[in-house]
Amino acid sequence: MSFADPYKNEESIINVFWEFLPGIIKFLSILGIVAVLILGGEEYLSIVDLNSSKDSNPIIQDLTRKQTPIYGNLNSNITVYIASDFLCSFCAQYHNDINSAIEQFGSEVKFAFKYYPISNNINSPNYQIAFAAQAAHNQGFYKEFANIAYRGQQEFKTKGSKIIEDWANSIEGMDTNKWNIDRNSSEVRSAVRVSAQDLDRLFLPPSPNSGGKSKQSGSGLGTPTTIIIKDGEVIDWWSGANSVALFKILSELTGVDSKSPQQELLATDQQ
Repeated sequence: MSFADPYKNEESIINVFWEFLPGIIKFLSILGIVAVLILGGEEYLSIVDLNSSKDSNPIIQDLTRKQTPIYGNLNSNITVYIASDFLCSFCAQYHNDINSAIEQFGSEVKFAFKYYPISNNINSPNYQIAFAAQAAHNQGFYKEFANIAYRGQQEFKTKGSKIIEDWANSIEGMDTNKWNIDRNSSEVRSAVRVSAQDLDRLFLPPSPNSGGKSKQSGSGLGTPTTIIIKDGEVIDWWSGANSVALFKILSELTGVDSKSPQQELLATDQQ
């Protein structure tokens, strides 16, 4: 009398499973790729970029990324972060003060520009100009584009998004064909979105000028906002776009005797 092997069926199932395992893995991988395409490649890239290599400083690391436009002394232990929106009128006024600060303190201070479009719609003009600025930054022309964009706010309001290409064409030395491709790329769009996400999830502790107040993660910032950090310590963020406070703090930190454009204008008027 022969007896049926009680493990025969189980072994057959296991063998079939191992035989088809590579195919199953491939199938699951394809499903993952399809999910990325359906859910949005940009969202996926944002998640990847949020976990990408950052600055070694534990406090600065949430803000400084390889895509961040930076000017001044790249090795400085003093960093000024400027969070702004290209369609914010106060940001346009403050941008001139920031340019003056870079000229006067650039040898001692690092200045980093963070995109913070005041819109939840990535197809909004706020985001479209930010994408264009980041595409210009890819070729080393962030500041040139930003200067034109802030000066052209009123022009943008009358002519709309088509004026953005005119701005790019006016920048001597920039490859506008590459710029046009880049501004619609996932890499550029992700860089802008990650910049805004960095600021939204940032916690800022009380600083000397904040009156004991802190900025909670997820509570959002106003524009423009300036965050000054030295040796990993938040020196100031509450003063916002107060150029007098900015120049005063940087003078104290660097020992460079300087005045803001408003103070120089006031001194001239008093003479």
